[in-house]
Amino acid sequence: MRRMRLHLVILLGVFIGLMSLAASAQTRRILRHEAASDDLRVLRPTGVTPVAPTLNSIDIRPGDYVVARLGNEIAVEQLREGKQRFTLPFRLYGVNQSGAALNLDVVVEDEGGMRFADVANQFEGVLHIGIVDRDNPTSTQQSLPAALDLLVINEQGGVRPDGDLKIDHTNLPFEEVIAFSINPRDPLNIKIRSSFSDTPVMFSLKINRPQLELTISHPAIKGYGLEAAEIIVRVQGLSQPEGKNVILTTTRGGLEDSSPEFDRNGTASTEIRSIGVGEATIAATMSGADGVSTQLMFIKPWVFFLIAIVGGFVGALISLLQDKVTSGSKIVGRMVLGILIAVVVAIGFTVGVNLTGVEPKAKVGEAVIFILAVIGSWLGKLVLPQKS
Repeated sequence: MRRMRLHLVILLGVFIGLMSLAASAQTRRILRHEAASDDLRVLRPTGVTPVAPTLNSIDIRPGDYVVARLGNEIAVEQLREGKQRFTLPFRLYGVNQSGAALNLDVVVEDEGGMRFADVANQFEGVLHIGIVDRDNPTSTQQSLPAALDLLVINEQGGVRPDGDLKIDHTNLPFEEVIAFSINPRDPLNIKIRSSFSDTPVMFSLKINRPQLELTISHPAIKGYGLEAAEIIVRVQGLSQPEGKNVILTTTRGGLEDSSPEFDRNGTASTEIRSIGVGEATIAATMSGADGVSTQLMFIKPWVFFLIAIVGGFVGALISLLQDKVTSGSKIVGRMVLGILIAVVVAIGFTVGVNLTGVEPKAKVGEAVIFILAVIGSWLGKLVLPQKS
């Protein structure tokens, strides 16, 4: 009986020893001087506790983490095609079930900032968030002994599908969230709260707004409605511009269309006709884009009227010479009538009304105005549309 008891005691001792060895194999000791910071905390399933400055080592088991705060600045790494990687200012030390050390970073990869989503009519930015094994960043994922909680907060909008993340593995695949905002201010700030820190960290996303380009066919045109200019608006940064409208406004002049549509190439156009004289400011705006503007000058048409008057004089003179008119009163009458008709013909042609019945190939230029003025004055009458 005594021998049996002795055997049981020996077996119990061996079992306890084996259990102690197994537990020891799953324990990791973190020395303070090996950590990346003196600001240390221990994250356990029961909560977070700060590490006393006098404590030089911390023993952790699977499911526990020592969190070293590395200051307040997020490290930024520029990736390809304008993408960025943000590394949060924390280093996490853990141990897995087999006793292997875990040295972890929390990273966020930005897919190029906030871009305008045509269909949703809002700005969206894609973020990939993950836990990276610093010792094996390109290896396949391994399960973490305890998941890490992260909360993604968009200060100017929201995130989808959910900003409340539980990450339970290292490396790829990362968790994807989409930050969205209807009309964000640049820059847009994203906050990350974690289960291992009371203080959130923040990084910024660039706002990539659609870019408008506004051009006018002529920097100056004749005033008083005598000339029109073409307005061309181009947009970049929209994946599907066709059918979308740009809003045009002007401080002077008349727009043919104040809301033209973009074609598939992102181009919209219309005309503006002068009203009065002076400088006109033309502006283009659209949803999600920064507005642009340019100036157009409506100038006094002295040259135009001079050409019309000279053309009227020449036409009347030809008529007088052909008819061999010698009477002074008739000469004056013919001259006045010819000049008046020439001016009316010239003005009519510039606004699209042909009063001579002659269709010149050229549609613009001083020579066209002169010839039509001569013809109108020479004929001595206007060719008006017949009543039906």
